[in-house]
Amino acid sequence: MRGRGGLLIGVLAGVLALTAAGCGGNDDNGGGSASATTAAPATTAAPETTAAAGGGGEDEIKLVAQGFKFDQTSLDLKSGSSYTVEITNQDSAEHNFTFEAANVDQDVEASEDATATFTAPAAGKYHVIALFEGIHCGLSTTDVHVMHGTQTLFSADIDGYGGDPAFHRIQGANPTAVYAGTVELHVGETIDFAVGYGSNRTHYNDTTGLSVRLEPSR
Repeated sequence: MRGRGGLLIGVLAGVLALTAAGCGGNDDNGGGSASATTAAPATTAAPETTAAAGGGGEDEIKLVAQGFKFDQTSLDLKSGSSYTVEITNQDSAEHNFTFEAANVDQDVEASEDATATFTAPAAGKYHVIALFEGIHCGLSTTDVHVMHGTQTLFSADIDGYGGDPAFHRIQGANPTAVYAGTVELHVGETIDFAVGYGSNRTHYNDTTGLSVRLEPSR
């Protein structure tokens, strides 16, 4: 936080999406759940898109950060293909575009543009670490999940604030949840990261941060 938003992309040949939002209001902006997907040549977030095996060429992707979120919740990538991502930051705070598996970590200063170029990595065994955090000062109450296809790898409830302590003190019964494991992904398989309403069945004050790191398993 500290006025900083980010989109963390941790992917094999697809993406994971993260929205980071500041505190304010009741998050009364429509839908009550969100999901993000990573995949081995096939993937990604809400709404889902698909990436296929392949390679060659270079594609351009445009992202706009406004209101502490990006205008896309997922990207559609092909394994082995090269991409140039043009990021426009329309906010008054710095944002960040991170794609761990492709060694991309690009800051985008307030009211400025930046470009990141990378090649989408391939399928295989990957070590996955996912951190879910309640990041609303009204204390988030959500249910979070990590899925490998139809198999549930991890489920937990978020209850509280577990984000940047410089912004708000850590508070609540279960402000964060962490999944760590090794997953083998084949062509067409996906890992999904989902955030739901939680036990109170409403989306009010439910802003939940998600960051994911995917690294080849050795």
